[in-house]
Amino acid sequence: MSPEQLRDEASKAYGENRLYAPAGNNAMEYYLALRDKQPADAGASSALTDLLPMTVIATEQGIAREDFADAKRPAALIEKADAKHPALSRLKAAIASSETAAAARVKARS
Repeated sequence: MSPEQLRDEASKAYGENRLYAPAGNNAMEYYLALRDKQPADAGASSALTDLLPMTVIATEQGIAREDFADAKRPAALIEKADAKHPALSRLKAAIASSETAAAARVKARS
């Protein structure tokens, strides 16, 4: 897609509350693709900054539901948007420890 198409799709997704899901058709991924094409685009960078808190919450909700695939996808989006995001290491550690705990519970039931 062209930068203009990415911006339009990102805006549309944002307006339709497709902020970080579904995979491949959400505002976060469109803005990331736009930033890849135009790294100096202040609008894309600003939009990503605005989307990060909601994406952190989505990751935390996936962890709480023990839906680790659903938690890992937004965590990966956070990492791509800002590899130094302050919540990223905490989220990755929470996913790993929760996965380990869930696997141990399943094993204990067997």
